[in-house]
Amino acid sequence: MKRILIVTSAFPRWEKEGLDVFMSEYAKTIAQDFDVYILAPSSKGSKKYEEWGNLKIYRHNQFPLINFELAYGNGILGNLRRNPLLWLVIPWFFILQVLAIRKIAKKHQIEIIHANWLIPQGLTSILYKKVFDSKIKILGTIHGSDFNALNKFIGSTLKTYVMNNLNMLTAVSESLQKAVMQTGYSQEVPLFPMGIDTVLFSPDKKDQGLKQQLGIKGPFLLFTGTIIEGKGIRYLINALPKLVGEFPDLKLVVIGKGDLLNEMVKLAQSLNVTNNVIFLGSIPNQELPAFYATADVFILPSFSEGFPIVIKEALSSGTHIVVTDLPAFSNDPVLKETLFKVRIANMEDIVEQVSYILNHINQLSHLKISGREFIIQTSDWNQVRKKHYEIFNQL
Repeated sequence: MKRILIVTSAFPRWEKEGLDVFMSEYAKTIAQDFDVYILAPSSKGSKKYEEWGNLKIYRHNQFPLINFELAYGNGILGNLRRNPLLWLVIPWFFILQVLAIRKIAKKHQIEIIHANWLIPQGLTSILYKKVFDSKIKILGTIHGSDFNALNKFIGSTLKTYVMNNLNMLTAVSESLQKAVMQTGYSQEVPLFPMGIDTVLFSPDKKDQGLKQQLGIKGPFLLFTGTIIEGKGIRYLINALPKLVGEFPDLKLVVIGKGDLLNEMVKLAQSLNVTNNVIFLGSIPNQELPAFYATADVFILPSFSEGFPIVIKEALSSGTHIVVTDLPAFSNDPVLKETLFKVRIANMEDIVEQVSYILNHINQLSHLKISGREFIIQTSDWNQVRKKHYEIFNQL
């Protein structure tokens, strides 16, 4: 059985945390076929080592003395934008991650490193290989933000260096595959999708009691994600006054945390829609299916995406979805038909599309069926597991 080390900066910090669950679910899936170890940054409340079933989880410090939070929260890029002083943490983060890779790889005779995100994990994995173990294989996976960002000279140079020194480069969506090939990258870029549990995320989880619990008497809108500028939530909140004017009992439920949360609460107050927005913060992953299945419309007006798990979860749950018109949502004919598109940073488009869905919701029920079937065929963990197994066995 091959021994694989997953290196990631996004992993639940404790077993019941509702954040970054896609990475833990991915690890559990490949652990059915391989001997799997995980390396992620440590954080307040997390353990240096623990086991979740057959997963062996290690965590490295982000800084030698005080464990600054470069990872988690708003993500590395989001945290750097919020606090430029964290750039001073980056060299230490890289060094400590490389040393942790060395310790785990030597102790457990790791054969393959799976580096999720080109930077930092792809770069630290390659540094480990160059300095300590030239024979180890490295699989790198692009998730979206790592490829779409860092496009200035230094960032672009580092990304190119990482891509050209991996044993294999993969991408989580077809749009990212195409984007990589457009850079002139000469190797094949296999698809390495993240999956979901389509039994857990199902229309069967619809719960009218949830609406009663939340005090929702009219249309139920849902947003889940990190509350940061790049998710476009500002434009969603700004769209509410017009939507409430047409649907007075409408309520938007916002699930997630981020550095814009307090500002969005104040924005809702200034727009006099406080009674139409419910900010829940983070909730356990096991509670999310009822929200997706019960909501009338899920809205994610992001500025940039690969193919986010939340869209897969919403599609699997039989929810109508409004997204920005991004390449990730335009490659497949089913997605073109199923998803409702808005322009980036366009409040009027959000109003128009949500209003259309709510006024024609009975006539649009066929889209729920085709959307769920698409996810079952392409993103159920049982299907995804086969692709992952084939890729790892090519290394």
